[in-house]
Formats: sequence, structure tokens, C-alpha cells
Amino acid sequence: MSRSENARRIKILGLAAIGATLHTVVQSWTILSTGFGSIREAYAHDQFGYLSMVVNASEGRVNDLEPVTETGSNSYPRAYYTAVGTIARILDIHPVQAWNGTSLTLQFLMVGFLGVTLALISRRSWVALLAPVPFLVGNFSWFFYPGEWAIPLQSHAVLWGPFLALFSLNAEVAGLCISAISITALALVWMRPARPGVRWVVSGISAAAIGALANFQTYSFLASIYVIAAVLAAIELHRRRSRLLVVATVAATILVFAAGPLVSDATGQLPTLIFGLLPFVPGLVALAIRSRARLVAVGVVAVLFAVPQVAITVAGVGEGDPFLTFRTASNVDLGILFWRTIAATGVAIVAFAGLIIYGHWRRSSLLFGIGAGSAFAMTLVAVNDVWGANAEPYRLWINTYFLSLILIALSFAHILRRVPRRSQHRSGPQSRPLTVNRRAAAAVMIPTLLVAAATAPDFVAYATDERLAHVWNPATERERAQAVLAENAKGIEDALIAADPCVDPRTVKVNSGARIAYYHLGMAWPQEYEAIATIVQARLSGGFDFPAAERSGTVWILTDTACVHDWGSDYADRLVLEDSIDYEIEPDDNAGSLTDTAGTISLYRIIDQG
Repeated sequence: MSRSENARRIKILGLAAIGATLHTVVQSWTILSTGFGSIREAYAHDQFGYLSMVVNASEGRVNDLEPVTETGSNSYPRAYYTAVGTIARILDIHPVQAWNGTSLTLQFLMVGFLGVTLALISRRSWVALLAPVPFLVGNFSWFFYPGEWAIPLQSHAVLWGPFLALFSLNAEVAGLCISAISITALALVWMRPARPGVRWVVSGISAAAIGALANFQTYSFLASIYVIAAVLAAIELHRRRSRLLVVATVAATILVFAAGPLVSDATGQLPTLIFGLLPFVPGLVALAIRSRARLVAVGVVAVLFAVPQVAITVAGVGEGDPFLTFRTASNVDLGILFWRTIAATGVAIVAFAGLIIYGHWRRSSLLFGIGAGSAFAMTLVAVNDVWGANAEPYRLWINTYFLSLILIALSFAHILRRVPRRSQHRSGPQSRPLTVNRRAAAAVMIPTLLVAAATAPDFVAYATDERLAHVWNPATERERAQAVLAENAKGIEDALIAADPCVDPRTVKVNSGARIAYYHLGMAWPQEYEAIATIVQARLSGGFDFPAAERSGTVWILTDTACVHDWGSDYADRLVLEDSIDYEIEPDDNAGSLTDTAGTISLYRIIDQG
């Protein structure tokens, strides 16, 4: 390898690292400023539920129990949270630090690897610096809601850009990062010259990573499968130019929309989502034949790595798990069939159109397939409520938009590869085709870049929104006092611990690992679901339900004397003080709804009056 080639590779790595660093700092400066030790409060409710699985794993408890009470069962995909908890255990760090560090590391690797790949595909080192751009694109929220960064729809459905998709640092973020890395790896070997063996080995590894996402998070897995399957099928359809394959694809699409609701009624959500892949079968079968069954082997790898979580879900559905039944039934009014969605998808629509036209004109099945396949997959999954799956269409829109922007960036790099650099430009007979290449590339990329630039106010609103900068710090005096008392209670008698209205049961779980009388409705249900639900509801009203505590096995209560609700006095005849710790609140602490800047956290045992 020549010295100049070494220097070029070092330059690319350096520029990619700069881009990845800029992305990480811009995306998560509030987290970095606290030394990875805090978690964002915005959208934190679900994250605290996931963190309960992390903290259990950090203490060596890896099981299929509902994670807050550690009773009942849990069919939620938890491989990622188990891995993060294991990292916390090995490194002896707080689960929140492991949560932040793991997710931000994945983001850094995703952007860095994308930068290197863009530079290598385009044959231009400086392109590595552009890797963060896809994650800055918005969806014209500012046009509909000035100063905002999201488009609300029905119920809790909402549309937002990739920067919000990466906000929560949970398994969905990890899944999107791993999917993006896998897609980028495929582009690296299939958009550039490479040995067939290398291509298929990389394809197999990428398939394993994509399949494993089923054990991480459902929607990032589904989005990845649909996008990749659609792109591969579209590439083959364009390459073969077979009317039979096109007719079969159209017929399969019509069948999905016509029969999907019937399949859903007869078999449930998961089989319907598999049925939804039917339009890709003609193209994939043709590609499998052309690849001499290598594609089949790659698909089998993906399926094998997805099997564990699929088996858990199928078993739960078969056994009539009430939580899974509730979860499916609760997906109501989450569709995106509004004219605002078309505008929100504007950047992708312009890019898809450009890739389809350019790919067909240049006889590039790869670029045509990326444009047409991504557009079809994004549309199909985003209206899955219409054809019966009803699997949170807005979430799948967000995830497919995220992946589509990455595919668009990779496609643009591939187009640039055909455009000569200035140092290569020559006058004479060859100058005309070179000029055509430049103009064609500009005609595809410039409209997309202009539309993407027009969404910039969305990211500015996101980056400057003070609501998103607030964090929960587990290391304050008050939070540590709660954790210490909860740990003490666990050491005396490992029973459920309840909390008064000013002590957050979610954070107590994360900070102590103790078993708490609480649960997350959309994640998993405890064994004594109704009793725990009664305790949770009574707490929201400022009171405590002792009969429910007895039914659920709740023995302890944590209170805060600075709270307007003084359970220590209100229920003095039913409680015995076990221990207490004083605290003071600093200006930046998690003050919540307290009435003072100091107080005492108290641990009470419930008196058995039976």
C-alpha cells in the first residue's frame, strides 16, 4: 500500500471521527455535560420502565418477570437492556451511565462508519464530514406549528425527524443504529468493487444483526426488514424488466390490502405483519434464483437470530397473555393518513423521485431499487392499520424515514462516484459525457438538499427547546436518600415498596434495584396486576389503598416530609417508622412538587391489622 493511500485512509478516518463527534455533541450535549450520569426527563416514563430491566440485570437478575415488581411475566424484547445491565455490572457503574454510554457509543459508531463509507463510495474524502446531515433533517413541523419540532396526529401519534428518533437512547435507538450500520456495511461491499465471498460474508453478518433486532425492539426490526426486503425486490424487478414479476407484485399488494384484515382477525398481529411482506416475494424469489440460493441462506440467518423473541411472543399469544392482548387492542387511532404526512415526508419523496428517474435513465437497478423500494416500504408499513396489522403506523413511519434518509445519503455518494473530480476533468471528446454526469447528479441531489435545508427550523427548535434539556440526576441527596432506604428495606424483607405522591416509584426502582409497587402499562404486567393498579391509581389521588397493599404483598412505604401529602401523619395508625434520612435540595436538583427545599425521606413498615 502506497504512502499516499495510507494518508488518504487516515484522512478519511479523521474526518469521519470529527463528523461522529460533532453529531454526538450536538445530539446529546445535555447528557455529556453531566458525565453520562443523568437521563433526560422528556419522554422519560417509558425509559424508566426499560431502565428497570437494566438495573435488574446490573444486579445479576436476568429473568422473564415484570421488572418493577419482579413478579408475573415479561414478554417485552429485552436483550438490549440485559446487555446494558451486564455492561453496568462488569464496569461497576450506575445503570444510567451504562444506558447513556452504550447508546451514545452506538451513535458515534453509526455516524463514523457512515462517514467512512460515504467517502469510500464517492471517492471523495471530504464527504465523510457530511455523515451527520441525515440526522439533522426535519419534517416541516415549523410550517404547521411554528417553533415546534413535531407534528401531532391522533391519540399519541406524532411525526418527527431523525434527531428525535435518537433522543431517548433506548433499545429503539440502538436498533436503528445497528440497522443503519448493517445497511451501510452492505452498501460498502455492494456499491464498490469487492470479491463475491466478501460480499456474501458481510451480507450474512448484516442479516444476523438485523435478525437480532427482534430481540431488541420490535419497530426498528420491522422497519429494517421491510425496507431491505423492498429494496432488494425492487432492484431485481428493475433488472429483469419482467412483466410477470411486476404483475405478481401488484397482485400481492392488492391481496395484502384486501385480505390483511381477515388474516388479522383469524391469526393476530404478528402473522399479519409477516403476511404484509407478500408483495416482496416475487422479486425476492427471482433474486434468490439468480444468487444461486445465497440470498436464501442469508435470509435463514436473519430468521434464526430473530427466532428467540418471535417464539416468546408466539407462546405468549398462544397462552392468552392478557398483557399481549391489551397491547394489541390499545393500538387505536395511531394512523398517519393526513395531508400533513405528505409534507412531512417531503425530503424523502423528492429524493425517491430523483433516484427512480436517474436510476432508470442510467440503467442503474441499484439506484432505482433504492428509490422505488424505500418509497414502497415506507408507504406500506405506514398504513399498516389499513391492511389489518395495526402496529403503531406512526412509529414505523419515523423508523422507515430514518433508514430511508441513510439510504438516500449512500445513493448520493454512489452518484458522486460517477462524477469526475476537478483534477480529472479533461477537455476534448470526453468532456461532454463528463458534463452530463455533473448535470445529472446535480439534478438529482440539489432539489433534495434544498428541501432538506428548508426543514432546518425543525432542528433549531429541537436543539433550543428548554423542555428537552431537563434531566433527572440520580446522585442528588434526595434521590440517594430514597435509594438507600429502599435498599435497606430490601435487606430487611424483600417485599414490595410503595411511594407517596412526591417520591417517584420509577426513579426509586432505577436507583435502588428494589421491588416497587408500580408497573408500566404498555410494557409488562405484574402477577397481582389489579392490586398494583389500585395502588398506583390511589397514589395519583394522594391516598394509599391498604387492602390492595395486602393483596399485592406491599410491606414498605417511602415518604417525603416536604410533600403536601403527609402520609406519616395521615396513616399514623397503620405505619411504623423504620428509618429516615434528611436531605437538602440544590437549585438544580429534581425538586418535583415539593413544598420546601429540605426534608426527610422516611421508610415505614405497614402494620398488619388482619
